[in-house]
Amino acid sequence: MPRTRRSAEDARQIILAAAVELFVDGGYGATSLDDIAGKVGLTRQAALYHFRTKEDLLRSVVDPYLQDLTAALDAVSVSDPPTAAEQHATLAALVDVLAAHRGVVSLLSR
Repeated sequence: MPRTRRSAEDARQIILAAAVELFVDGGYGATSLDDIAGKVGLTRQAALYHFRTKEDLLRSVVDPYLQDLTAALDAVSVSDPPTAAEQHATLAALVDVLAAHRGVVSLLSR
């Protein structure tokens, strides 16, 4: 069976997942682009094709979490003072986002 090439978006997602795992396990400072590229079977240059710098990669890891968090909070309407139901809805929205992005949350709390 012939080997198929990964799409650029598939490669980006694979690199992002490896970055989260390595950043959580070893810390951002101790993880190199070579470590991340090696984990997914790419060269450093191939990883740099998708992410210009390690900082760009970190931003790409964290941005979806921040976007989802903002959207979840924007979706909850709260009166002043908030009702118990509004407080519950806000907490539920936050828990959903935290659960969906637990790797990033772990990285940020490190």
